[in-house]
Amino acid sequence: MRENEDLEVSHLRIDSGPPGLGISGDLATQDFGAAWREGQGIVVDCALRPQNAPRLATALARLCGHAVTSMLFGRERRRWEDFLRGAASPRKLPGNLDFAFRVTEARALPGVDAATAVSSDALSDAIHLALDAEAYRALDGLLFDVLGRPDPEPCGWEIEADLRQSLWALWEAWRQVLNADEQVCRRFLVLLAHEQDFEGEADAALVRVGPRTLRAHPLKAAIFALAFVAGSDSQVVPVADRPGNIRGEVLSGHACGVAWIEGREVGPRTVLRPWTTSVVLLAELRAAVEVLGEEPRLDTFGRERPGSAIQPRWTAP
Repeated sequence: MRENEDLEVSHLRIDSGPPGLGISGDLATQDFGAAWREGQGIVVDCALRPQNAPRLATALARLCGHAVTSMLFGRERRRWEDFLRGAASPRKLPGNLDFAFRVTEARALPGVDAATAVSSDALSDAIHLALDAEAYRALDGLLFDVLGRPDPEPCGWEIEADLRQSLWALWEAWRQVLNADEQVCRRFLVLLAHEQDFEGEADAALVRVGPRTLRAHPLKAAIFALAFVAGSDSQVVPVADRPGNIRGEVLSGHACGVAWIEGREVGPRTVLRPWTTSVVLLAELRAAVEVLGEEPRLDTFGRERPGSAIQPRWTAP
């Protein structure tokens, strides 16, 4: 695959056979995010059918869907096409995004002597873990561009200079927490791009987290979360377990950047859905939501329904 002669292409080959899979190619198992980071195309040769390894197929949907361009050679081409398109259909993404997958029937390849043996689940975990790390690295860079630079890039919101410095200082503190625990980092990222508060693994939801979504959705959700915490006078940090993805002594929060939920645009009635946290921070909310009369405070921990779904008040027109 070389539609653009200047585009570098990384290759991943997945062969089947007892006792597990054989992995070879340019993408090292410890750094599948290299293709995203370098802006490369990705070519995957997969000897499996998607129904034989659905977790791995979901990881490949994430890897290929966020790449500059990709091609997958797989057995049962049409089934692979249906699976990949379903994993990244518009209803399953945080906003109006388009993931394009190119799939063709598996091709005959010469034997490989230096393949790495790994199980399907272990390969899925390795892909997601590496892509989490790369998505986090990219989000950190975007936050620096918007908050940390003396000449900040626009993000759609006008942020006063002193506030920008405060938000960057808070992010530097959060970065220490995120660097220390991979599960904290994963939960923070996936809930920035999803309205569901997952318990345990959330493989399908991780397809939302990558270069094609970061600037449009998780970036604003992260900025909004920082702004809320900076103004709340509370010690709130990212967390590894439910409820939400940020928490302090007196509140739990779900910082969320989705533009729609279950096919509907995020609006005032969104607060009525069964959120798990005491505060819900919706960076994509288009209209302000009033605080519920019987639950007027935002800093009360442990309620079944959040006191408010909050909208940024410094959105540029």
